[in-house]
Amino acid sequence: MKHVALLDCNNFFVSCERLFRPDLGNKPVVVLSGNDGCVVARSNEVKDMGIPMGIPHFKVRDEFKDAGVTVFSSNFSLYHDISKRVMRVLREEVDEVKQYSIDEAFFSLIGVRGEIETELRRIKNAVETKVGIPVTLGAGRSKTIAKVASKIGKNREGVCLLEGKNWIDVQQTVELSSVWGIGPKISQRMMRDGLVTVADFLALPRRKICDLYSINEVRKYDELTENAMEEIKGESGSQQSIMSTHSLSKATNDLNVLKNEVTHHVTSAARDLRKKRFVATHMYIIMRPSRYGDWRLRGGSIDITLENPTDDSRVLLKMAKEAVSSAFEEKVPYKKVGVVFSGLFPARLVQDTLFAPHNPKGGELMKLLDRVNNKLGRGAITIGEEIHGSTSVKKNHLSPAYTTKWTDIRTVKT
Repeated sequence: MKHVALLDCNNFFVSCERLFRPDLGNKPVVVLSGNDGCVVARSNEVKDMGIPMGIPHFKVRDEFKDAGVTVFSSNFSLYHDISKRVMRVLREEVDEVKQYSIDEAFFSLIGVRGEIETELRRIKNAVETKVGIPVTLGAGRSKTIAKVASKIGKNREGVCLLEGKNWIDVQQTVELSSVWGIGPKISQRMMRDGLVTVADFLALPRRKICDLYSINEVRKYDELTENAMEEIKGESGSQQSIMSTHSLSKATNDLNVLKNEVTHHVTSAARDLRKKRFVATHMYIIMRPSRYGDWRLRGGSIDITLENPTDDSRVLLKMAKEAVSSAFEEKVPYKKVGVVFSGLFPARLVQDTLFAPHNPKGGELMKLLDRVNNKLGRGAITIGEEIHGSTSVKKNHLSPAYTTKWTDIRTVKT
C-alpha cells in the first residue's frame, strides 16, 4: 500500500543555530526577521513562555533579557545550507522526494502499517545522525493527512502514521482551521455552518460539500477521506523567478544608498541565477516607500526587458543602476529595495544573435568570481563600486556563517 509522508524539521531556524551552539540545547532561543524586526522562530522553551509568532522584538526585548533568552538575527545562508543537507540525506534514503519549503519535504513509502512506521523511524534516525537537526515524520494516505500526522508526531517521539481506524479516532480532535489548505476565511464560514472538526466535515455527504463549497474544499474532503492521493513526482517544473529584497532599517532618499542596496540585491540574485544555470529575460527593480506613510503611492517597480538574456552581473548592474538613477525622486523616503529576475530559462539554450555584443570570456569570468567567493566568503571579490553586503540591514545578533565561510568554521582544540 502506498503512503505519502512528510519530513518536517523541528523549530528549524532555532535548530540550525543550536547545531553549532550545543550549550543552548535546552535553553530559550528565538530568531528574528529581517532588520531584527519580529520573532520568526521560537524554541519550545520560548513557546512555553507564551511568546506568539510574529511579535515585534521591541515589545518583548526586556522580557527576553529577564528570562535569559538567546536572540539571533536571521542567518539565511546557514539555514539554506543545512536545508540542503537534510534534503540530500532524505534523497539518499527514499526515491520520490518533493521539497515543499526550506524545512519540509513530501516523499512516498510503500508497505503495511508496521513496515511504514519502521521506515519512518529509520529515516528520522538517518537525518538526525548525519545532519544533527531534529525532525518529525508523519504519514497517511494523502498529503493533507501527512501534514496532520506530522503535527501530532511532535508529541509522539517524532513519528506518526494516520490511516484507517487510528485516523478516524483522531478526526474529532483536529480542528478544520488547523488543516493545511483551509484558510481562515473558509474555516470561519465552515464554523458558521457548524463544521468545527475534521469529523464534522467528513460527516457530510460529498454531494453536500459540492453544493456548499468550492472545488478546493471538495479536494480536501477527498484527501481527508483517504480517497485521493496526489503522486509524489520529484521536483516540480522550472523555477519562474529569482528575487532578493528587504526593507531598510531606516527610510532613505539618498541616491547613493539606493544604488548600493540595488547593487547588493542584483549581485546576490545574479549569483543564484548562475548557481541554478538560468538566464533572465526580465529584471524588475523595486524602490518603494513605506505602505503606511504619505508617500505610499510613489515609487514601485521598474520593468527592464533584457533583449539578450543573461546572468552576467556586470551587464545587470549597469542596467540596474541606470534604472535607479532615472526613477529616483529626491523627496521620496524609500523603505523597500530589491530585484526580481523573471522569464527564466536554462543558460545552455541561449543563442547568440548577430548584433548582440559578445564576450566569449564573460561566462568564465563569472564562474571564477563565484568560485573565489564561495571559497573565501561572499564579497571577497566584488565588481566595480559594489560594496560588500547591504549597509541598511540591521543584524545585531547574527551568528557566524559556520558552513559557508572558511573564516567562520568552528575550531576544536584538544
